[in-house]
Amino acid sequence: MEAKRAGGPGRLLAGRSGFTLVEVLVAVSILTMAVGMVGSGIFQSLSVQRSWQGKMVATKEWRRAHSWFVGDALNSETTNLVDGAPAADTVTLAWTGSDEVLHTATYRLSESGLVREFDGVETVVARKVVSAAFSLSGKLLTLDLEVETGGEAPESASLKTYLRLLQ
Repeated sequence: MEAKRAGGPGRLLAGRSGFTLVEVLVAVSILTMAVGMVGSGIFQSLSVQRSWQGKMVATKEWRRAHSWFVGDALNSETTNLVDGAPAADTVTLAWTGSDEVLHTATYRLSESGLVREFDGVETVVARKVVSAAFSLSGKLLTLDLEVETGGEAPESASLKTYLRLLQ
């Protein structure tokens, strides 16, 4: 008779511990949920940051346009706008400087953005501008701007200033 070996094939695996298929599936499910929540949080954070940056760029563009526009409007003695007429897509402001020279500043929308042409020299005063409209009511000059924010709907602002020297 043959002597039986101590510990047959069943004994080799009996002392080892492992994971069952159910345990592996539960662990993978929990890990997937955790990664999903962390990823979602990161995505939302980046999305909010992108939106905030777009609005900050729009605000910066409005402020720059307003600065140029108000400076010219306060000096302006004449304009091509008609009081009470519908909004126009360009405006020309004119005044005589302290040097007794007639100066003109024309604002219009171009592919580059809102452009100011002052005495023949063009300067882009606001980029990413979608639309610009100019209107006059008495001595109140209004510039309505829409500026891209980067993916969302354009931000709009109404810039108003008085033409104190308007004749």
